[in-house]
Amino acid sequence: MTVEEEVKMLEEYKEALEKRLEKVNKRLQALKR
Repeated sequence: MTVEEEVKMLEEYKEALEKRLEKVNKRLQALKR
């Protein structure tokens, strides 16, 4: 795997994690209300 390929893969993974984190945060806020 080249560095470019790894960077692309990691960026996609990071994006997916950020979306998941956003859902988690929204859920937490809803539960705390």
